[in-house]
Amino acid sequence: MAPSVKKDIQEVIRVNAAMERRSRWINHNRFRREAELVIESIHERRVCFYPSGSYDWNAILHLSDLCDTFIFCDWCGAAERVTGEFKVPGLSCDSIYLLHNDTVAYLSDPALLPANIMNTVKGFGPPPVEPWGKYASLTRTVGDVVRPIHFFYLGMEGITAFFNLFIPERVAPEVICLKHRMGRNSEHFHKWNGLLGQLVQNCEIKPTHVVGVGGPDSDWPYPRLWRHIDGWSDIWMK
Repeated sequence: MAPSVKKDIQEVIRVNAAMERRSRWINHNRFRREAELVIESIHERRVCFYPSGSYDWNAILHLSDLCDTFIFCDWCGAAERVTGEFKVPGLSCDSIYLLHNDTVAYLSDPALLPANIMNTVKGFGPPPVEPWGKYASLTRTVGDVVRPIHFFYLGMEGITAFFNLFIPERVAPEVICLKHRMGRNSEHFHKWNGLLGQLVQNCEIKPTHVVGVGGPDSDWPYPRLWRHIDGWSDIWMK
Protein backbone atom coordinates (compact mmCIF):
# COMPACT_ATOMS: atom_id res chain seq x y z
CA MET A 1 0.00 0.00 0.00
CA ALA A 2 1.37 3.40 -0.97
CA PRO A 3 2.41 5.59 1.99
CA SER A 4 0.01 8.37 0.93
CA VAL A 5 -2.94 5.95 0.83
CA LYS A 6 -2.01 4.50 4.19
CA LYS A 7 -1.78 8.01 5.62
CA ASP A 8 -5.20 8.89 4.20
CA ILE A 9 -6.75 5.77 5.79
CA GLN A 10 -5.21 6.61 9.15
CA GLU A 11 -6.57 10.16 8.89
CA VAL A 12 -10.06 8.86 8.09
CA ILE A 13 -9.90 6.51 11.09
CA ARG A 14 -8.72 9.33 13.33
CA VAL A 15 -11.45 11.70 12.12
CA ASN A 16 -14.14 9.04 12.50
CA ALA A 17 -12.95 8.27 16.03
CA ALA A 18 -13.03 11.98 16.88
CA MET A 19 -16.55 12.30 15.45
CA GLU A 20 -17.73 9.29 17.44
CA ARG A 21 -16.20 10.66 20.63
CA ARG A 22 -17.85 14.04 20.03
CA SER A 23 -21.19 12.35 19.37
CA ARG A 24 -20.93 10.47 22.68
CA TRP A 25 -20.01 13.71 24.47
CA ILE A 26 -22.95 15.59 22.91
CA ASN A 27 -25.39 12.84 23.81
CA HIS A 28 -24.06 12.63 27.36
CA ASN A 29 -24.44 16.37 27.85
CA ARG A 30 -27.84 16.37 26.15
CA PHE A 31 -29.07 13.71 28.57
CA ARG A 32 -27.51 15.56 31.50
CA ARG A 33 -29.20 18.77 30.42
CA GLU A 34 -32.52 16.96 29.99
CA ALA A 35 -32.40 15.81 33.62
CA GLU A 36 -31.40 19.27 34.80
CA LEU A 37 -34.28 20.87 32.86
CA VAL A 38 -36.78 18.51 34.49
CA ILE A 39 -35.47 19.44 37.95
CA GLU A 40 -35.50 23.15 37.09
CA SER A 41 -39.15 22.91 35.98
CA ILE A 42 -40.26 20.53 38.74
CA HIS A 43 -42.95 23.01 39.84
CA GLU A 44 -44.60 22.66 36.42
CA ARG A 45 -44.71 18.86 36.43
CA ARG A 46 -47.09 16.29 37.81
CA VAL A 47 -44.74 14.48 40.16
CA CYS A 48 -45.05 11.25 42.13
CA PHE A 49 -42.55 11.33 45.01
CA TYR A 50 -41.89 7.89 46.50
CA PRO A 51 -39.57 7.93 49.53
CA SER A 52 -38.22 4.62 50.83
CA GLY A 53 -39.73 3.00 47.74
CA SER A 54 -37.06 0.37 47.07
CA TYR A 55 -37.79 -1.13 43.61
CA ASP A 56 -41.59 -0.99 43.71
CA TRP A 57 -42.15 -0.10 40.04
CA ASN A 58 -45.88 -0.64 40.52
CA ALA A 59 -46.07 3.08 41.23
CA ILE A 60 -45.35 3.71 37.55
CA LEU A 61 -47.86 1.07 36.51
CA HIS A 62 -50.70 2.53 38.57
CA LEU A 63 -49.98 6.25 38.52
CA SER A 64 -48.70 7.10 35.03
CA ASP A 65 -52.12 8.50 34.13
CA LEU A 66 -51.78 11.02 36.96
CA CYS A 67 -48.05 11.81 36.90
CA ASP A 68 -45.48 12.50 34.21
CA THR A 69 -42.47 12.50 36.55
CA PHE A 70 -41.56 9.81 39.08
CA ILE A 71 -38.97 10.39 41.79
CA PHE A 72 -38.00 7.35 43.83
CA CYS A 73 -35.80 8.26 46.78
CA ASP A 74 -34.23 5.50 48.86
CA TRP A 75 -30.79 5.72 50.37
CA CYS A 76 -30.65 1.93 50.63
CA GLY A 77 -31.09 1.52 46.86
CA ALA A 78 -28.25 0.16 44.73
CA ALA A 79 -27.39 1.86 41.44
CA GLU A 80 -26.67 -1.44 39.69
CA ARG A 81 -30.25 -2.60 40.36
CA VAL A 82 -31.80 0.39 38.59
CA THR A 83 -31.21 -0.72 35.01
CA GLY A 84 -34.28 0.49 33.13
CA GLU A 85 -35.77 -3.03 33.15
CA PHE A 86 -38.94 -2.12 35.03
CA LYS A 87 -41.10 -5.01 33.75
CA VAL A 88 -44.16 -2.75 33.63
CA PRO A 89 -46.61 -3.50 30.79
CA GLY A 90 -46.34 -0.96 28.01
CA LEU A 91 -43.31 0.76 29.54
CA SER A 92 -40.12 1.18 27.52
CA CYS A 93 -36.86 2.79 28.55
CA ASP A 94 -35.43 5.14 25.93
CA SER A 95 -32.29 6.04 27.91
CA ILE A 96 -30.92 5.77 31.44
CA TYR A 97 -27.73 7.11 32.94
CA LEU A 98 -26.10 8.33 36.14
CA LEU A 99 -26.78 11.88 37.21
CA HIS A 100 -23.86 14.27 37.16
CA ASN A 101 -21.94 14.61 40.43
CA ASP A 102 -22.95 18.27 40.74
CA THR A 103 -26.64 17.37 40.55
CA VAL A 104 -26.26 14.61 43.16
CA ALA A 105 -24.33 16.95 45.46
CA TYR A 106 -27.02 19.63 45.15
CA LEU A 107 -29.94 17.29 45.85
CA SER A 108 -28.27 15.52 48.79
CA ASP A 109 -26.92 18.64 50.53
CA PRO A 110 -28.63 19.20 53.93
CA ALA A 111 -27.03 22.63 54.48
CA LEU A 112 -30.28 24.65 54.17
CA LEU A 113 -32.59 22.35 56.13
CA PRO A 114 -34.39 24.05 59.03
CA ALA A 115 -32.37 23.54 62.21
CA ASN A 116 -34.89 21.24 63.92
CA ILE A 117 -35.17 19.04 60.84
CA MET A 118 -31.42 19.03 60.23
CA ASN A 119 -30.76 17.83 63.80
CA THR A 120 -33.16 14.94 63.33
CA VAL A 121 -31.70 14.04 59.94
CA LYS A 122 -28.20 14.04 61.43
CA GLY A 123 -29.51 11.60 64.01
CA PHE A 124 -30.25 9.10 61.26
CA GLY A 125 -26.51 8.51 61.06
CA PRO A 126 -24.34 8.25 57.97
CA PRO A 127 -26.00 7.16 54.71
CA PRO A 128 -25.73 3.43 53.88
CA VAL A 129 -24.16 4.32 50.50
CA GLU A 130 -22.57 7.35 48.93
CA PRO A 131 -25.32 9.52 47.42
CA TRP A 132 -26.03 8.75 43.76
CA GLY A 133 -28.78 9.25 41.25
CA LYS A 134 -30.04 8.00 37.92
CA TYR A 135 -32.32 9.57 35.35
CA ALA A 136 -34.31 7.67 32.73
CA SER A 137 -36.44 8.82 29.82
CA LEU A 138 -39.40 6.42 29.55
CA THR A 139 -42.44 5.92 27.37
CA ARG A 140 -45.67 4.31 28.61
CA THR A 141 -48.11 3.05 25.98
CA VAL A 142 -51.63 2.01 26.97
CA GLY A 143 -53.83 1.32 23.98
CA ASP A 144 -53.64 4.36 21.74
CA VAL A 145 -52.29 6.60 24.50
CA VAL A 146 -48.54 7.24 24.54
CA ARG A 147 -47.12 9.10 27.53
CA PRO A 148 -43.51 10.28 27.94
CA ILE A 149 -42.30 9.82 31.52
CA HIS A 150 -39.34 11.27 33.38
CA PHE A 151 -37.92 8.92 36.01
CA PHE A 152 -35.40 9.64 38.76
CA TYR A 153 -33.96 7.25 41.31
CA LEU A 154 -32.15 9.12 44.06
CA GLY A 155 -29.95 7.01 46.30
CA MET A 156 -29.92 9.56 49.09
CA GLU A 157 -31.76 10.64 52.25
CA GLY A 158 -35.38 11.46 51.38
CA ILE A 159 -36.16 14.45 53.62
CA THR A 160 -33.12 16.30 52.30
CA ALA A 161 -33.92 15.45 48.67
CA PHE A 162 -37.54 16.60 49.10
CA PHE A 163 -36.40 19.91 50.59
CA ASN A 164 -33.98 20.65 47.76
CA LEU A 165 -36.42 19.60 45.05
CA PHE A 166 -39.68 21.19 46.19
CA ILE A 167 -39.20 23.78 48.92
CA PRO A 168 -37.46 26.41 46.72
CA GLU A 169 -40.62 26.48 44.55
CA ARG A 170 -42.99 25.85 47.49
CA VAL A 171 -44.86 23.33 45.34
CA ALA A 172 -45.46 19.82 46.64
CA PRO A 173 -45.65 16.72 44.39
CA GLU A 174 -49.00 15.80 42.85
CA VAL A 175 -48.85 12.39 44.58
CA ILE A 176 -46.82 11.26 47.58
CA CYS A 177 -46.51 7.50 47.83
CA LEU A 178 -46.06 6.17 51.38
CA LYS A 179 -46.51 2.45 50.87
CA HIS A 180 -43.28 1.24 52.47
CA ARG A 181 -41.96 1.67 55.99
CA MET A 182 -38.40 0.34 55.75
CA GLY A 183 -35.23 2.22 56.68
CA ARG A 184 -33.95 4.36 59.52
CA ASN A 185 -35.77 7.47 58.31
CA SER A 186 -39.03 6.01 57.02
CA GLU A 187 -41.05 6.70 60.21
CA HIS A 188 -40.65 10.42 59.49
CA PHE A 189 -42.51 10.09 56.17
CA HIS A 190 -45.81 8.67 57.38
CA LYS A 191 -47.25 11.17 59.87
CA TRP A 192 -48.60 14.57 58.93
CA ASN A 193 -46.59 16.18 61.75
CA GLY A 194 -43.43 14.23 60.82
CA LEU A 195 -40.50 15.75 58.98
CA LEU A 196 -41.90 15.22 55.49
CA GLY A 197 -45.31 16.52 56.53
CA GLN A 198 -43.74 19.64 58.03
CA LEU A 199 -42.06 20.41 54.71
CA VAL A 200 -45.28 19.80 52.77
CA GLN A 201 -47.10 22.18 55.11
CA ASN A 202 -44.67 24.89 53.99
CA CYS A 203 -45.63 24.39 50.34
CA GLU A 204 -48.15 26.81 48.91
CA ILE A 205 -49.45 24.15 46.50
CA LYS A 206 -50.24 20.92 48.32
CA PRO A 207 -50.43 17.30 47.06
CA THR A 208 -53.59 16.02 45.42
CA HIS A 209 -53.34 12.44 46.70
CA VAL A 210 -51.41 10.24 49.09
CA VAL A 211 -50.92 6.52 48.48
CA GLY A 212 -50.97 4.62 51.78
CA VAL A 213 -50.14 1.09 52.82
CA GLY A 214 -53.38 -0.58 51.79
CA GLY A 215 -55.57 1.64 53.95
CA PRO A 216 -55.94 4.90 55.87
CA ASP A 217 -52.92 4.30 58.10
CA SER A 218 -51.79 7.91 58.45
CA ASP A 219 -53.27 11.29 59.26
CA TRP A 220 -52.25 13.03 56.03
CA PRO A 221 -55.24 15.23 55.04
CA TYR A 222 -55.44 14.15 51.40
CA PRO A 223 -57.51 11.55 49.52
CA ARG A 224 -55.84 8.16 49.59
CA LEU A 225 -55.60 6.40 46.25
CA TRP A 226 -55.49 2.95 47.85
CA ARG A 227 -59.28 2.82 47.53
CA HIS A 228 -59.03 2.84 43.74
CA ILE A 229 -56.01 0.61 43.08
CA ASP A 230 -56.35 -3.16 42.94
CA GLY A 231 -53.50 -5.64 42.79
CA TRP A 232 -50.79 -3.39 44.21
CA SER A 233 -49.10 -5.69 46.67
CA ASP A 234 -48.02 -4.43 50.08
CA ILE A 235 -45.20 -6.97 50.14
CA TRP A 236 -41.82 -5.33 50.52
CA MET A 237 -40.02 -5.46 47.17
CA LYS A 238 -36.75 -7.30 47.80
